[in-house]
Amino acid sequence: ATGIAIDVHSYGQAIVWPWGHIKKEAPEHIELQTLGRKMGYFGSYKPEQGSTSYQADGVSDDHYYGTLGVAAYTLELGTEFFEKCDYFESTLLSDNIPALVYAAKVARTPYLTPAGPEVHGVSVSYLSSLVREDEFITVTADVDDTRYNNVRGVEPSQNIVSCNYYIDIPPWMDGAIAIPMSALDGNFDSTSETVQASIDTSTFSAGTRYTIFVQATDDDGNVGAVSAVFFEKKKIQKIEGTIFSGATGQGGPLQDATVTIGTYSTQTDASGKYSFQIPEGSYDLTIQAPSHISFTLNDVDIATSSSTMKRDFNLVAVSDCTVNIDFESGASGWVNDEGASTCKTGTFVVGRPSKVTYRGVTTQVDGDHTTGNGKAFYTSPNSRTGTDDVDKGVCVATSEEYTIAVDSFVSIWYFYGEVVARNDVEDFFYLEMSTNKGASWIPFVHYNDETVNARWSEATTTVSAGTVSFRIRVSDGKNAGDLIEAGIDDIAICPFPKEVAAPKSQIPEEVAVAESKSIPSFDTSQLPLILLP
Repeated sequence: ATGIAIDVHSYGQAIVWPWGHIKKEAPEHIELQTLGRKMGYFGSYKPEQGSTSYQADGVSDDHYYGTLGVAAYTLELGTEFFEKCDYFESTLLSDNIPALVYAAKVARTPYLTPAGPEVHGVSVSYLSSLVREDEFITVTADVDDTRYNNVRGVEPSQNIVSCNYYIDIPPWMDGAIAIPMSALDGNFDSTSETVQASIDTSTFSAGTRYTIFVQATDDDGNVGAVSAVFFEKKKIQKIEGTIFSGATGQGGPLQDATVTIGTYSTQTDASGKYSFQIPEGSYDLTIQAPSHISFTLNDVDIATSSSTMKRDFNLVAVSDCTVNIDFESGASGWVNDEGASTCKTGTFVVGRPSKVTYRGVTTQVDGDHTTGNGKAFYTSPNSRTGTDDVDKGVCVATSEEYTIAVDSFVSIWYFYGEVVARNDVEDFFYLEMSTNKGASWIPFVHYNDETVNARWSEATTTVSAGTVSFRIRVSDGKNAGDLIEAGIDDIAICPFPKEVAAPKSQIPEEVAVAESKSIPSFDTSQLPLILLP
């Protein structure tokens, strides 16, 4: 008979089959037991005949099996009649969904297939780091003839003797073509094997999703359940370009810059050139190079066309930046504003922060941002928790005024940590900038009175050509018991880059050439890679 009936009950952590109303074994007891032990494996549920623990008249699995002949089971779910919702979602679902999925796989032949080896963990991977039109894919799977729950007797296991894959047509349908897979260790001689096959995708149609079915056989001739994986061959687009050093490319082609698109990565050659062949899609694009500002451009759409996509970029070098401060040589124009500060302790100093943790909350980081062992500008070193942190007022520090020749982006790394003992509206943190000589201040980072674990974070903003200065304010209000600390490091103000215009004959129509006004995300450990949409 074809089909499986499963009645889900609570509770008991068991999977039971006919007969339940009498102690006598059902005619297909061995086959029902095999599938029961298989389903019991996934959630460690006890497999047994329904009447083993107690006899019960009128149970549904007896009816389905006795009337229709289908393999029928009762799944006794969980440990109590009314489970808590979070336990159901976090545990019961994950314990039992695999058993139900397996039952669906073998429902066509429930009295035969469960005796065969189980295929699981089917995956597809590329053999090379870059996708090519003629690339092979690798299909890998685990095959196991031992995955049964054997708490009430041991299910026989046999060695695996073969495993095949099928493309698009499952093995039970007309037209299915079995293609052998190989044991990864070289021989089919065990009850569990890892199998693999390479598939030539050159005849696959781009943009079409294919199904790869995998099925194994043991040395008793038992053919197990099918598992499958999807594979879609995407259209391939060639992308190439040149990376130049400097905001205007004045440094010439940049060798050994790392260009990364999604999971694909390459380095520029001696002429600053790079090249990719990647599937169409949306990717994050990153360029990195020593002594340049690392930059990530998000959600770059790669659409296929008959021509090569040309993308040239200028990377802003550290030397291009108007401001580049790491505090290794001192405060670099930053001062405590004595007229605005009211705090009793916690004024800003240059030094190496040391980790401070109180009530499980980190309020001061361990080391500077640049190297972890250098200096930062922060609210005083601590001899012990709660000593020399910001106390009884606001600590204010300001930068000197910087003259910016062109529109630029700003990056400041900061940390802020606070342990809240009592709510206080006068507890806060602000990182601000002024473009009118301090007449007004614009915040671009702000925390109110809240528990915050200190960690180095990047604050970014933009500034137009002109003048700009920065201010940091951190305050501990009147209520006692709060612990508050803050600091800054690695400040950079750098011009926006421009994408280099290639000859129009080399640029697909969909590629726009424009100046970037996005804020780059960069790694100041090699400070200031910049790119363009």
